[in-house]
Amino acid sequence: MTPHRPSPAVPASHRVARTLLDVALRAVGLVAAVELLAAVSTESDPLAAGLTAFLALSALAFAVALVDGMRQRDRVRLVAGWAGVAVLVAVLEQVVQLRSMVTGPGAYPGLAEAFADTRADLPSSLVIFALLVAVPAAAGIGLGVLIRPAASARGPLVSS
Repeated sequence: MTPHRPSPAVPASHRVARTLLDVALRAVGLVAAVELLAAVSTESDPLAAGLTAFLALSALAFAVALVDGMRQRDRVRLVAGWAGVAVLVAVLEQVVQLRSMVTGPGAYPGLAEAFADTRADLPSSLVIFALLVAVPAAAGIGLGVLIRPAASARGPLVSS
């Protein structure tokens, strides 16, 4: 068995670019999964459908963050990345909601009217969606770090 050789140092610009790509992919994936769930949902009660979407968003954030916590050693990058995911998901969800108000059933006649209707709710909606991702992600990261195998048991196949 050959000993594990550390990989050469990765430039900081590559690490930043990789982190931004990870943030974008995770945020778009979470929003897409929740929107797909909403599209295939047969729930007739809008409140139940919304709560189901909130639960799905939180559960997915927890699961992906758990895997990230087990795989990544750089905790600062991990926490900063998931903070970025939480903010980006909040913004993307508002864009999706605004788009559905303009193009969906019962749509407003124009974007200006739809935005005027949601402007007062925007700050609280951003906070709620960010927390729906950030809190489960923090729990997932923490649990992932706790159950991560020791460095000697990981071997060369698990990325850092």
